[in-house]
Amino acid sequence: MNDKKLENDLRYFDGHAIIRELKNSCSEITTGPGIYFVFRSNKEGRPEFLSKGSGGRHKGKDLNYFVEELEAKWIDNENILYIGKTDDSLRSRIRTYMKFGTGKDVPHRGGRAIWQLPDSDDLIVAWKELPKNVSAREIEAKLIQEFKDTHNGKHPFANWVD
Repeated sequence: MNDKKLENDLRYFDGHAIIRELKNSCSEITTGPGIYFVFRSNKEGRPEFLSKGSGGRHKGKDLNYFVEELEAKWIDNENILYIGKTDDSLRSRIRTYMKFGTGKDVPHRGGRAIWQLPDSDDLIVAWKELPKNVSAREIEAKLIQEFKDTHNGKHPFANWVD
């Protein structure tokens, strides 16, 4: 990892791993509620988006975005790609997200744009468990708003409002 800002950001999380590793096992992830981020360690350059990503289908529906949509959502020189949450188990939620990324038909529509990046297996997922009395939904909303406040109203790349 060559980005000092990313290294600093990751200090605030309970753990992190590369997607390639998480596709094999999510056992190191805590089972409590919390938030998670997807980071791109190499934030230089605009990627060539895949018209058909590795992501699965949901209820039989193809969930790939058009390349033009991905290009419009991309934020140059930004390594935060997605902010997610669960009020249940982080391990279970991230495991489902990883299964979707391997083409499985599972209920995880959020953050699916990352699977149309050619380097999706090299992205980093970082997680933070929250106390049970704290709403992950509220924390996620606050973090996305903070992101938007510093990026001219734009959401993180894979946080779509649709």
